[in-house]
Amino acid sequence: MGVIRAGLAAILGLAACGAVLGANPAQTDFPGRAKNVILMVADGAGFNTWRATELYQGNKKPFYRKAPWVSMAVAPSGLTWNGARDDHGDPLGLEPLIYDPERAWDPAKVAGEKRGVRHFFEGYRWRRTDAPDSANTASALVTGVPTFSGAINIDGDGNPVERTLAWLSQQAGRRVGIVSSVQFTHATPAAAGGAHNRTRRAYCELAAELLTSGLLHFIAGAGNPDFDNNGEPLPEDAERTYRYVGGREIWDTLTGDRPADRTRRVCADGESGGVNLDRDARKILGHWTLVQDRARIESLAEGPTPARTLIVPQVGHVRMQGSYWVGGSVSTVRIGGTLQQARGSRADPRFTPPGFDPKSEAVPSLATLTRVALNALDDDPEGLFLHVEGGAVDWAMHANQLGRTVEEMNDFVAAIEAVVAWVDARDAWDETLLVVTADHDHMLWGPNASRKPFDKLVDKGKGKLPGYRWLSSSHSRSLIPVFARGAGAGYVRSLAKGKDPVHGPYVEQVDLFEVMRRAAFGD
Repeated sequence: MGVIRAGLAAILGLAACGAVLGANPAQTDFPGRAKNVILMVADGAGFNTWRATELYQGNKKPFYRKAPWVSMAVAPSGLTWNGARDDHGDPLGLEPLIYDPERAWDPAKVAGEKRGVRHFFEGYRWRRTDAPDSANTASALVTGVPTFSGAINIDGDGNPVERTLAWLSQQAGRRVGIVSSVQFTHATPAAAGGAHNRTRRAYCELAAELLTSGLLHFIAGAGNPDFDNNGEPLPEDAERTYRYVGGREIWDTLTGDRPADRTRRVCADGESGGVNLDRDARKILGHWTLVQDRARIESLAEGPTPARTLIVPQVGHVRMQGSYWVGGSVSTVRIGGTLQQARGSRADPRFTPPGFDPKSEAVPSLATLTRVALNALDDDPEGLFLHVEGGAVDWAMHANQLGRTVEEMNDFVAAIEAVVAWVDARDAWDETLLVVTADHDHMLWGPNASRKPFDKLVDKGKGKLPGYRWLSSSHSRSLIPVFARGAGAGYVRSLAKGKDPVHGPYVEQVDLFEVMRRAAFGD
């Protein structure tokens, strides 16, 4: 262990890239006083993702790193498993996912690889081993219960966890909404919306639950089956994907082509053999107002809104050919399902800078969707719970597209600014808790990371991408940041579980659930 400790001491200079700790005075706790709770998740955005964005912006001390914001590190919460499954297909041999600072920063050289990616150093190998996914980390954030990868609000025994933040808020008479830059049925928004499933890939079933549970009053996300990734209408003979909106029957009900009382069995060709909608579910489904046009969406940022608003902008998820780069080559593959990240490119997006390809004019921004959500939810005196996900950050990182990662992070930061402006306009920080975080990290490091352990990103100036290197196209169990402000934000500090040599004290994701629960509902 002496070699590990020596290595840790050698990399303490990385602390400048970490969370701002000690800069913000501790805030008074306000248990039960936060009638508005807003949870924002930049999917996949670890410390270096935020750092790369700030370097590109030329903004080394952004607003969320200054008082009165509280900044800390967060360890992902989840369960690991030994590969065995029970009769239901659920994992057996589950153990808690525990962050180990010494192993995370171990600079010892190691041989071997995983999925074609060399380990280089023991710290890299450990971070990639048992890395969590968005399903179990998002579930931990909104239930306080750790679970296995792929599960949406299911405990380690495979049972639904009813007590989600969405359910608690609905029980308290508050309005609830979810917003995402990817399909609203993807893992993070589905978990935040209070859905339950043993597998995150049951998109059709998750959509049916989100639209008929009665928990949600506002939903916004991509996945429109009638449009392609560039926001262009699909011809009649093109392949269309309805699973992300609940199947063809539900989509036709939402568009008005099918009466709600005739939509009784949905997702029959889906992952679990179908879902039966009872009378109450059909009634709730019939109360949604579907909005797709950008101008109409933007008009809802002010004034009256429908009682239940579903926004699915005119951008979809479709099999494309000939003009889309995927994995370094032009091919026929299934891609898309984001507001902007999956749009076509004139070159390989792994190597293009932010803004290289014009954005689709048919699609509103994440900040606009956030403003619309707040306007739709803010007329209830009991308050609101809103989740906003920058889901396409993760998609860009999976594709090793740093330029589009920064684009998506810029859009996410603009959405944070929209929330701050909304709270400021109402002078409502004493009754609002804003939590900004991620669900997990990716392996983004500096340009010499294969030779120098934990190499830092290289600042090349405002408007230029930093020097970097991807060490995989998948997730990491590294620490991630949290930035919190408002009623109860100071409570985060009191829940520290350990101390990282680079990022300082850290909490676990299940602790963030406890912060939001206590701030909103007390003990």
